[in-house]
Amino acid sequence: MRMCHVASSASCWGTRSLLWLRWAGPASIKNGVLLGLAVDAGFEVFLTFDRNIQHQQNVPALGLALVVLAAPNKKLDTIRPLVPEALAVLDAHPQSGTLSMIGSWRV
Repeated sequence: MRMCHVASSASCWGTRSLLWLRWAGPASIKNGVLLGLAVDAGFEVFLTFDRNIQHQQNVPALGLALVVLAAPNKKLDTIRPLVPEALAVLDAHPQSGTLSMIGSWRV
């Protein structure tokens, strides 16, 4: 499974194949364009911290699954407790056009 993730710290994800885009400079790329690039590159899952993405994108029509990490920040110590549930979702091979929200933090 090829996954795309816009964050940092790969250490807690084990042997999964992840592409870490933060260092690649996509900060100026809008979500719609970035999601399209991920689909075109053959990615199946897009991991993000954007808790509003389902309101900004037509999730069923995306061509990949979205997994949202709902955390107050992107620090490893904050997201580490979310990793087991996120890995369970990834191991279940989420279907294209679905959204999985991991964690319960809301703005």
